[in-house]
Amino acid sequence: MAETIRTPVFSRYDVREKIGSGSMGAVYKALDRRLDRWVALKVLPPGLREHGESVERFKREARVLARLKHPGVASVYDANVESDFPYVVMEFVEGENLEEGLRRHGPMPVEEVVRLGVEMAEALAHIHSHRVVHRDVKTANIIIGPEGRAVLADFGIAFVASLPRLSQGTLGTPEYMSPEQADGRPVDGRSDLYSVGVVLYECLAGEVPFQREGESLSGLTDLLQRILACPPPSLRALRPDVPAWLAGVIERCLAKDPEERFTRAADLAAALQQTRVADAEPVSAPVHPDAPAPPIPTRLLLSHAEPVEAVRFGPDGRHLASACKDRVIRIWEVKTGRLVHLLKGPSAVSISYRPGGVFLAAGCVDGAVRIWDVEAELLKQTILAHTGYVLAVAYSRDGDLLASGAMDGAVHIWQARTGRLLRTLGQHTGYVLSVSFSPDGAKLASGAADGAVRIWEVKTGRLLHRLKGHAGYVPSVSFSPDGRRLASGGVDGAVRIWEVETGRLLHRQKGHADWVMSVAFSPDGRHLASAGRDHTVRLWEAGSGRPLDRLKGHTGAVMSVSFSPDGLKLASGSSDHTARLWHLDPRAIRRRSRVKRLLAAALVTALLALGIWVERGPLRDLNVASFFSPPPETQTVEAPSTMPARRESGTRSRLPAARPSLAAGETGDSGAGEDRTLRQAEEPAMPVGLPERLRSALYDPSGIILNRGGFTLVTSIETDRVQAQRASAHLREHHFRVGVLGVYFQGRVSYRIGVGQFASHADAAHARRHMAGNVLPYNTWVMHIRPEAAF
Repeated sequence: MAETIRTPVFSRYDVREKIGSGSMGAVYKALDRRLDRWVALKVLPPGLREHGESVERFKREARVLARLKHPGVASVYDANVESDFPYVVMEFVEGENLEEGLRRHGPMPVEEVVRLGVEMAEALAHIHSHRVVHRDVKTANIIIGPEGRAVLADFGIAFVASLPRLSQGTLGTPEYMSPEQADGRPVDGRSDLYSVGVVLYECLAGEVPFQREGESLSGLTDLLQRILACPPPSLRALRPDVPAWLAGVIERCLAKDPEERFTRAADLAAALQQTRVADAEPVSAPVHPDAPAPPIPTRLLLSHAEPVEAVRFGPDGRHLASACKDRVIRIWEVKTGRLVHLLKGPSAVSISYRPGGVFLAAGCVDGAVRIWDVEAELLKQTILAHTGYVLAVAYSRDGDLLASGAMDGAVHIWQARTGRLLRTLGQHTGYVLSVSFSPDGAKLASGAADGAVRIWEVKTGRLLHRLKGHAGYVPSVSFSPDGRRLASGGVDGAVRIWEVETGRLLHRQKGHADWVMSVAFSPDGRHLASAGRDHTVRLWEAGSGRPLDRLKGHTGAVMSVSFSPDGLKLASGSSDHTARLWHLDPRAIRRRSRVKRLLAAALVTALLALGIWVERGPLRDLNVASFFSPPPETQTVEAPSTMPARRESGTRSRLPAARPSLAAGETGDSGAGEDRTLRQAEEPAMPVGLPERLRSALYDPSGIILNRGGFTLVTSIETDRVQAQRASAHLREHHFRVGVLGVYFQGRVSYRIGVGQFASHADAAHARRHMAGNVLPYNTWVMHIRPEAAF
């Protein structure tokens, strides 16, 4: 039989619940007692233990699968046979499987299906490179993680594919089987590509190409015969909005003859990406001056394994670089969308092209700045620059200087050719998130977590201006092409334009509903683009600060924007794992802006008329202001500059009112008539979906017990102890378990503000995923607490 009747019991793993089952066994969620982590156990049919040679082969194949390391593939940890139960230990991926998602939400948008197809093809390319065939690719085995990334799981059949006892017959799920698999013939990676075609078909049409009629043997036989002989129903007949090119790609995957399918999974990924780009090319046509402006066309260039942290056009505009934490920087050909270079190394979170386009600098998570020869895909130099993430790198326009800023609060200027440190510009009191050279290379601007923008004289290191205005982190700064203005974006959702010579604020543009992560001037200096965590890119008129357009399409926070050298294209990278290329038509932008101004004027007129009617009409006694008042159980509080909270309305954040401390002898009971709803509102806002043990680790007025050790979430670094104590006091007001940890490094002391005290790294990481970017800062990270860190 395929599945055991009784729940298996193992010495190391505590089996908690069944999370899936199929023809080749059941999958359980279990706790690894030794490592204190959740795992997925695939328990195969019993009986394998009787064959010693099969057990050894089973373990050898487990070692092969354990070498699979890819963000789109669930890791395999172990395999063994215990109590007559052969089992595979796999990574437990949080999230909903694709089968459940389709059942709840129905067919998916075309763009999402294309992204899913690219991710699955890239995962299979990695699997096939290790000579492993999955043989059971289906929607139930594809997990959509919390960040939207698809992960391929369940390698039970891949393990036993060559075992004598279990490999006879047709293994897999019939509806997703390739014809050769259904016929019992040998299979290779092309069989998995057929199954991917079935998955994509189902995501678009809401049903698989061939469905079983009933559970009887005759129904199964009829299904297998149709898979072998009948063409699949037309996808576009079921879903007319599917592009012809995408239907053609899926039809090729579903070819009966393996020779007619894609040869490799990488070819399928390339077809989805390149054809998608070609299909989205804009078509120029004469437009009447008064006609409504069409939406700015966009084409999706790529899907990453992780959120896209940075995008940059090459100096000639022919190539686009994109970086994320999947340890690869990708170089794309802008005209065709073809992937031309892969720069593999430690994960990069910031990149900058050197003038000429031959070299690329990358700020990495290990504190190093790496210089790549792009064409040769060769690492030329590694500069051990900082002690934390290098969040910003920038070349000067002449290419002689390179600046870097990092989580350790330092701004360094390097000689680009040799990597020699020339000078360090002061010391910020928090993360340095952005740096930018003026066009003449004489000045450098930096933005940091302390809410200030600093302008430095490069030659002497002298501070020229300290520009204050943002309420919190400043993730991005950018000089205008003429060097006279400086743009900055903050977590308060505002874009500010400053006069460089005097430090005077020229404009404050408010439009984003969340953090502004990146700003960039167009090459002619007339326009400014800003990227926000509200999933949008906004365009502004740089001279007046007037809003021009809002570009929508991303489904996650937009982390970076970059103009092409000709100013006709704009690239954006997002936490939705994609980068987009927008085609900018200045005439269309101006028309769209004019229409928006007319609509705004009409709305203002209507509101004024409504106000007069309310004042003079039957509603004159209505308290209109009450509609906009906050509910009585909450209090509107200014978000602190050292710890920006989740933005809900401009620069303010709705936080629960702090509970007053009780004097000795008080019980906190204000009488029988107290409003219970009000008492509940005073409780700290607990994150949804967080286990109770993690909540108790996060919220406790007693604070962190330093001599107990463990793990904590570091929200910021301060160089001044008093400032650190102030920041921790604010967190403590909101009932967090807080502590200040002093760290002595390279001759100086800095102070880490820690939140929570967790027993394991896994618990801390779990809490960070729920809290970071919401009620804790975006760049929160896990730190090991050592008793000697007490200060």
